[in-house]
Amino acid sequence: MYEFLKDFQTLIVGIPALIAAICAAWQVGGQLKQMQLQTNVSRRDLMAERVGELENRRAATMKPLRSVIENIGREIIQGEEVNPNIDSNFAFIWNMAISSELNRLYSRESDPQPLVDAIATTKQSLGQLNECLDALHRPYSMLGDPDLSDDDEKQLDVEEEKMRPQLGPRYIAFSASAKTLDVALGDYVSSVRNKLEKIDLELLR
Repeated sequence: MYEFLKDFQTLIVGIPALIAAICAAWQVGGQLKQMQLQTNVSRRDLMAERVGELENRRAATMKPLRSVIENIGREIIQGEEVNPNIDSNFAFIWNMAISSELNRLYSRESDPQPLVDAIATTKQSLGQLNECLDALHRPYSMLGDPDLSDDDEKQLDVEEEKMRPQLGPRYIAFSASAKTLDVALGDYVSSVRNKLEKIDLELLR
C-alpha cells in the first residue's frame, strides 16, 4: 500500500489542485458570460435609443417638407395642369417658410451615403423652388421702396417672367427628391432596427 501511494503521490496531491482549477475556470466562465450579457443589454439599450432618435428625426424632417408639397401643390396643381399664376402674398409666405427650413436640412457624419446624397438633392431642389418663389413675389413686395430704381423694377419683372414657367417643374423636382429622402431615412431606420433585433435574439439564447 505504501509503495502504491508512493508511486501515485504526485497524482494524488495534484487532484485537489485540478479540482480547484476546474472550479476557478467554471467561475471565470460564468463571470465572462455575465459580462457578455451586461454588454449586450447595454448595446441593446443604446440601439433602441438610436432607433427612437432616427424615427423622430425622420418625422421632424419630413413633416415640414410634406407641408410645402401639400400647400404649394394645392395652389398650383389644377387637375393634371400646373397653374403658375400664384398670388404674390402666397409666394412671399412660402418663400420665408422655405428659407427657414433650408437651414435645418443637413446631413450628419454618421449618416450613410445614400442618405447624405438624398439630403443634398432635396436641399438643392428646395432651394431652386424657393428661388422661383422669391422671384415671383419681389416685384410686388418691393413696390414703393425708395431705393428701387426704374431699372431695378424692370429687372425684377424680367426675373418674374423667367421664373414663373419654372414653378411647376421645380415643384415636381422637389416633390420627387423629398420622396427619395423619406425612403432613405426609412432605410436608415430599418438598418438600425435590424441590428437591434439581432441583439434581442442574442439575449434570448
